[in-house]
Amino acid sequence: MSDESDFGFSVTSPFDAFLPLAQTTSGQRRSIDKAIDYSGPATNPLQKELRALAAAVQCDKWIGHCRKQVGSSFPSGLTYLSQLLAHDMVETLERFEVFDRNHRNMISTKLVLKSIYGDGPRGSRHLFRDGEFKIPNDNSSQIPRFYGELFDDGSHPLFADQRNRDNPILMQISTAFMQFHNLKFLEYKNILEKKGAVTSKKMQYIYARIANVYTWHNIILNEIIPKICKNVNGDLLSSIISSTKKTKGIMQNAAFRGFHSAVRDEYLFNEFKCPIKSNEMLSQFVRGAEFAISIPGEVRGWIEDWEVYWSYFFGNPLKIPNHASFTPSFAFSEKGMPISLFDFRSDILAAQFLPHDLITDRDKVRKFYQEISTVTGKDDQFPTLQQEVRAPLMLEYLIDGFYDHDPQARGKLGAISSEIFRHSITSAIAEANSEVNAIAREARLFQMPDPDRLPKSYEKMLEVIEEEPSNG
Repeated sequence: MSDESDFGFSVTSPFDAFLPLAQTTSGQRRSIDKAIDYSGPATNPLQKELRALAAAVQCDKWIGHCRKQVGSSFPSGLTYLSQLLAHDMVETLERFEVFDRNHRNMISTKLVLKSIYGDGPRGSRHLFRDGEFKIPNDNSSQIPRFYGELFDDGSHPLFADQRNRDNPILMQISTAFMQFHNLKFLEYKNILEKKGAVTSKKMQYIYARIANVYTWHNIILNEIIPKICKNVNGDLLSSIISSTKKTKGIMQNAAFRGFHSAVRDEYLFNEFKCPIKSNEMLSQFVRGAEFAISIPGEVRGWIEDWEVYWSYFFGNPLKIPNHASFTPSFAFSEKGMPISLFDFRSDILAAQFLPHDLITDRDKVRKFYQEISTVTGKDDQFPTLQQEVRAPLMLEYLIDGFYDHDPQARGKLGAISSEIFRHSITSAIAEANSEVNAIAREARLFQMPDPDRLPKSYEKMLEVIEEEPSNG
């Protein structure tokens, strides 16, 4: 029996009425693929209802209603730290090694900043110069300041994972980790010199990489998880742990996709520019990334526009201009299409194959459909979805948090997605630490970075970078 048939895609359900070729997995997938295609008219109920649902969750009235219900839950900087986290959990099409060691391939290890380091100094030579990242050591975490220097031969951007240059916020977050690496690279050189040992670029690189990874783990455990996850009971964790690997993968995928709901429709970057629409941020940024880097005036203008004031993105969400929350609404669209519609394609059928305690309570789903119909003023938009009490799993997990019985938990991830997120991340950190510690033992470092003495928040990491004297 194949994985797909064993997984249940051939199970007969009233929901199969949506799918013209429901007897085959490929037929179901072709129908779901068509559901996200806006290039032509909807030809079956699935297309019509998914498009109607995507439009409804992105309706201004519904977005405003959701925000009024949950308020400001966490600073928007966490949205983009979480984007880096996702890139550090999920492989790109280009497969990277981690520590560039032929005898220890850590390609499957998550949360070791692979999207920052690529193949390391040997495999990704365009990123490094003798173990340090090729960025000016001017204590600046603002990537626009040296954007014109990011091409070694006019064709290789200084990013291991091109997803990290999707937007100026993530670009500058990625740069901060490069700066922190260079700082720790110099720190280990000083340690070696004080011990009278011969300096080693390889040892310096390993020490700096480990310090960076430990700092990243500190940020995840002390800043990201506590501020976006709800505390839940142990029974839910037991159900997740006992699930199959495939089930865990489906749930993790749905939980991570829910982060698209935390993207604001606009951001205030700095004192020089008015709030910028998210879509404009991306489109303008792409155009900015293509300007002639030899024109100083364009570079200066780009710096002024996109420099991030981090105090606008971190801190008390009630006191900063850029705050966020998780709700079953989406302010962001991509290429003119609701981002939620791209997400819906992957998990519209997923919930029916999960254990009962790992899907959202059906009463919450019913309440969602009733409420969104009332707020948008449109009835009978998705009759079959309502009749089946069915929604894409990613949306169901957002519904779970939105209608949480604890008002203080609303705006965070719901109970199910909180525990899925927490479990997947802490498990990945444990595996990463095991690999990192093994490499440190083999390298015979004179001194290991102490996680307790490293920054525990992104802002604190920036403070350390800015406080250190420049070695440029």
